[in-house]
Amino acid sequence: SFSSTGDSVSKGVFIVAARTNAGSAFSVNSGQIAHSNAITGLDNGNGIGQGKTLDVFVNGQLLISGSTQERVAATRDYSIESGTSLAFAFDLEADDVVQVIKR
Repeated sequence: SFSSTGDSVSKGVFIVAARTNAGSAFSVNSGQIAHSNAITGLDNGNGIGQGKTLDVFVNGQLLISGSTQERVAATRDYSIESGTSLAFAFDLEADDVVQVIKR
Protein backbone atom coordinates (compact mmCIF):
# COMPACT_ATOMS: atom_id res chain seq x y z
CA SER A 1 0.00 0.00 0.00
CA PHE A 2 1.03 3.62 -0.43
CA SER A 3 0.57 6.62 1.81
CA SER A 4 1.27 10.33 1.56
CA THR A 5 4.63 11.52 2.87
CA GLY A 6 3.09 14.84 3.83
CA ASP A 7 5.40 17.75 4.51
CA SER A 8 8.02 15.69 6.34
CA VAL A 9 10.25 15.03 3.29
CA SER A 10 13.46 17.03 2.91
CA LYS A 11 15.39 16.71 -0.35
CA GLY A 12 18.74 18.17 -1.29
CA VAL A 13 20.90 18.00 -4.37
CA PHE A 14 24.46 19.06 -3.64
CA ILE A 15 27.19 19.65 -6.18
CA VAL A 16 30.54 19.22 -4.48
CA ALA A 17 32.48 22.48 -4.82
CA ALA A 18 35.93 21.13 -3.85
CA ARG A 19 37.48 17.76 -3.05
CA THR A 20 36.35 16.34 0.29
CA ASN A 21 38.62 13.67 1.75
CA ALA A 22 37.22 10.37 2.96
CA GLY A 23 36.10 10.64 6.58
CA SER A 24 35.78 14.43 6.48
CA ALA A 25 32.45 15.97 7.42
CA PHE A 26 30.29 16.77 4.40
CA SER A 27 27.73 19.32 5.49
CA VAL A 28 24.26 19.20 3.99
CA ASN A 29 23.52 22.56 5.60
CA SER A 30 26.42 24.89 4.66
CA GLY A 31 28.28 26.77 1.97
CA GLN A 32 30.74 23.97 1.09
CA ILE A 33 28.27 22.91 -1.56
CA ALA A 34 27.23 24.66 -4.74
CA HIS A 35 23.46 24.10 -4.47
CA SER A 36 21.60 23.33 -1.30
CA ASN A 37 18.21 22.67 0.16
CA ALA A 38 19.32 22.59 3.80
CA ILE A 39 18.76 19.28 5.57
CA THR A 40 18.90 19.01 9.35
CA GLY A 41 18.07 16.45 12.03
CA LEU A 42 20.13 13.60 10.55
CA ASP A 43 21.64 12.23 13.76
CA ASN A 44 19.51 9.60 15.43
CA GLY A 45 21.48 9.86 18.67
CA ASN A 46 24.16 7.23 18.09
CA GLY A 47 25.53 8.01 14.62
CA ILE A 48 24.01 4.90 13.04
CA GLY A 49 22.10 5.24 9.75
CA GLN A 50 18.39 5.84 9.81
CA GLY A 51 17.39 2.95 7.57
CA LYS A 52 14.10 3.66 5.86
CA THR A 53 14.12 7.37 6.72
CA LEU A 54 17.28 8.45 4.84
CA ASP A 55 18.47 7.78 1.28
CA VAL A 56 21.87 9.05 0.11
CA PHE A 57 23.11 8.85 -3.48
CA VAL A 58 26.47 9.90 -4.95
CA ASN A 59 26.49 10.29 -8.73
CA GLY A 60 23.27 8.25 -8.85
CA GLN A 61 24.55 5.31 -6.77
CA LEU A 62 22.47 4.46 -3.67
CA LEU A 63 24.77 4.16 -0.64
CA ILE A 64 24.65 1.98 2.47
CA SER A 65 24.85 3.65 5.88
CA GLY A 66 26.45 2.41 9.05
CA SER A 67 28.29 3.44 12.17
CA THR A 68 31.49 5.48 12.11
CA GLN A 69 33.46 2.31 12.87
CA GLU A 70 31.87 0.47 9.94
CA ARG A 71 32.63 3.40 7.61
CA VAL A 72 36.28 3.51 8.77
CA ALA A 73 36.55 -0.25 8.19
CA ALA A 74 35.12 0.34 4.66
CA THR A 75 32.20 -2.02 5.23
CA ARG A 76 29.69 0.84 4.82
CA ASP A 77 29.60 3.76 2.38
CA TYR A 78 28.82 6.59 4.81
CA SER A 79 27.98 7.44 8.39
CA ILE A 80 25.91 10.20 9.95
CA GLU A 81 28.32 12.37 11.92
CA SER A 82 25.95 15.07 13.21
CA GLY A 83 22.54 16.56 12.65
CA THR A 84 23.79 18.27 9.50
CA SER A 85 26.76 16.27 8.22
CA LEU A 86 27.73 12.94 6.72
CA ALA A 87 31.14 11.31 6.32
CA PHE A 88 31.92 9.07 3.36
CA ALA A 89 34.27 6.09 3.13
CA PHE A 90 35.70 7.52 -0.10
CA ASP A 91 36.84 10.89 -1.42
CA LEU A 92 34.29 13.19 -3.02
CA GLU A 93 35.63 15.04 -6.05
CA ALA A 94 34.67 18.49 -7.31
CA ASP A 95 31.44 18.30 -9.34
CA ASP A 96 30.29 15.00 -7.76
CA VAL A 97 26.54 15.09 -7.15
CA VAL A 98 25.23 14.09 -3.72
CA GLN A 99 21.49 13.60 -3.28
CA VAL A 100 19.95 13.31 0.18
CA ILE A 101 16.31 12.43 0.81
CA LYS A 102 15.11 12.47 4.41
CA ARG A 103 11.60 11.30 5.31
